[in-house]
Amino acid sequence: GVDFQSGVCIEKYTGFSSAYYLSDVKGSQYELTMRAEIGTTDARFVISVVRNDNGFGIYHIKIDV
Repeated sequence: GVDFQSGVCIEKYTGFSSAYYLSDVKGSQYELTMRAEIGTTDARFVISVVRNDNGFGIYHIKIDV
């Protein structure tokens, strides 16, 4: 129910975490949490990036509105 066509504005980075090794991703994981605005809707984003034997990339994006 959120319209991304009007854009996303990151208001504030609220957290960062990292782990050298996690068995569930079989590698390292980095996670960034931020407060954002999607159009006129406030949201919380959590983006996880993983580096393992398969490479490096986005593992998970969670958006709470």
